[in-house]
Amino acid sequence: MKVALLGTAPGWEQALDLDQTWELWGLNEGYLRDPALLTRCSRWFELHGYTPLTKARRRPEHWGKLATFAGPVYTLFQLPGIPNAVRFPIEAVAAIRDYFACTFAYQIGLALSEGVTEYGLYGTPLTGAREALVERPCVEWWNGYAEGRGVKVTIVHESDVGLGRQPYRYAFNDQAERYLAYKFAYEHHEDVEEWIHYEEMRLRVTRPWWEKPMRRIVRTSYAKKVRAATQKTGEY
Repeated sequence: MKVALLGTAPGWEQALDLDQTWELWGLNEGYLRDPALLTRCSRWFELHGYTPLTKARRRPEHWGKLATFAGPVYTLFQLPGIPNAVRFPIEAVAAIRDYFACTFAYQIGLALSEGVTEYGLYGTPLTGAREALVERPCVEWWNGYAEGRGVKVTIVHESDVGLGRQPYRYAFNDQAERYLAYKFAYEHHEDVEEWIHYEEMRLRVTRPWWEKPMRRIVRTSYAKKVRAATQKTGEY
């Protein structure tokens, strides 16, 4: 059993070149990359179900498109009007480990429970705000677990960083590795701030009272360490 899990970032299209021994699994609104995916994929995953939070993030025509899908459409909740909706077998998959931070983790768990021998993640750098914080570590755990069981895992995307990417060795390529980490963190923190603001509105929560002073304390403390190191070595 070989399975290609399709994301939506560049690199997803390489899964279309796989031979017929592979199953293609799609998710969410992935068909927006290519409407033909609704016929090419053998299974679809809309785990969020027909809930208010999900409806706010999906196009109105999304549910009608899923209703035309010929294979099973996995969900954790209800998908009214979708004849092939199937309840995701959470109990069986969670018996491996109850650790699911994104749809890809559920997909990998399901594939493992069905005896997959090889799977690939296509178009899945997982470098977005929430993705890098909680989703990528989860997927990396599942990938490591799968490889430990002898399953071949392939990761295909076009990002220099992200899932399965660490082009420089920590300490060995110290300057280059630190610069790349700094560059990613610098670019990522703006995405995180925007995501936090969006989640506060979506979840109707307010920012914790300690957030701003805590950030100032952390930054000041770190800045002192960097300045001290710079003065001693002339580097950094």
